[in-house]
Amino acid sequence: MNGVNDPPLFIKDIKPGLKNLNVVFIVLEIGRVTKTKDGHEVRSCKVADKTGSITISVWDEIGGLIQPGDIIRLTRG
Repeated sequence: MNGVNDPPLFIKDIKPGLKNLNVVFIVLEIGRVTKTKDGHEVRSCKVADKTGSITISVWDEIGGLIQPGDIIRLTRG
């Protein structure tokens, strides 16, 4: 388990099913906005750290706030 005060995980160490992750990454790319039938906005974003890259989904207003080049600390993600 990765508590809020634990050092961040590297992207290479993220496994399916992990919860409450602390990760620091840079945003490389932001995809087009798609809307769900419930009206939510979803963006696919490519993010990376020194160990690798992954694609994440960012929902609603937060997706509109991030830009390529932003460095983000995800806490309890």
